[in-house]
Amino acid sequence: MFYKLESKDVGKVVEAIIKNLKKNENKINSLNVFPVPDGDTGTNMLLTLQYIRRELEKLKTYTVKSVGDTVSFGGLMGARGNSGVILSQILKGLFDVLGGEDDINLNTVEKALKASRDLAYSSVQNPTEGTMLTIVKDLHKVVENLNNNNNNEDIDFLELLDKIIEEAEKSVLRTT
Repeated sequence: MFYKLESKDVGKVVEAIIKNLKKNENKINSLNVFPVPDGDTGTNMLLTLQYIRRELEKLKTYTVKSVGDTVSFGGLMGARGNSGVILSQILKGLFDVLGGEDDINLNTVEKALKASRDLAYSSVQNPTEGTMLTIVKDLHKVVENLNNNNNNEDIDFLELLDKIIEEAEKSVLRTT
């Protein structure tokens, strides 16, 4: 098991994500060229995450399942634009798997990213590579490769996060 979920940690993580997205909102908006260059991808993802945060603030009990259900509901209800819908499906896929597991390990993370990828791709009528869809696909692939090459040895959670972040950055640079 990687980590025990605590309410204060959920709040810290959500705030860090929103703060970082807000800091990069204009940069993300300027990258937005698909399906039209309307320059709102960062804004729509930020609005979606802010809605999720409001829903999480209502939680009384913090379990992976309750957080996941709340994130999924908040993502669906608060999704703005295509990017908000895709983001909500990525999060739903993650928590659909994570919320049903007692032990979150490398195999579980791989399954969760696969579910994220599948839901995200199915949420778009014409999935197009070179978008956030490609990034979630690349994240699944790197964790799948780690899982296949790990020989059932435990991998440190922070090491896994570093590898996921590294791959996300590389994937963004490879997208159009």
